[in-house]
Amino acid sequence: MSNLLEAGELFEDPIKGRKGKLERLRKVTAYAPEVMVKVSGSTSGAAHVKSHLDYISRNGKVELEDERGEIVKGRVAVSALHQDWMQDAGKRTRKTRDTTSIVLSMPAGTNPISVKESVRRFAQKEFAANYQYVFAFHEDTDRPHVHLTVKTLGFDGKRLHIRKGQ
Repeated sequence: MSNLLEAGELFEDPIKGRKGKLERLRKVTAYAPEVMVKVSGSTSGAAHVKSHLDYISRNGKVELEDERGEIVKGRVAVSALHQDWMQDAGKRTRKTRDTTSIVLSMPAGTNPISVKESVRRFAQKEFAANYQYVFAFHEDTDRPHVHLTVKTLGFDGKRLHIRKGQ
């Protein structure tokens, strides 16, 4: 049985007293991986969007995956993505957020394929119906992490508003 199933089973039994609550908390945290999801910011304006796409793609060296599962890799492809995303620039004000940036970080040693698949499913479920997005997997730090960048202007013409956590 996997740790995830075992952790899920911890919630089936009723808690009895303070000692029981503490014991359940200890068991749950023993199984819980350190996954962090953080709204890290947003971009405004063509230059800022381009700079961010260059950063998460490491200037085209790291592949980006979009909402259709297509791969964007290389400086020319990242520039083409940027130009595509900025075509609707006339539908914004000076303070309009063009993209929202989300970082999803996993514990050291997490399988890279699992990380990418988890982010792919999350992004598909939360954004694909109405928003374009790309994500980049970075494993050049102690903790593997993914930068998910969502274009805030939806296919329906409405803007996505996600506020950075306080």
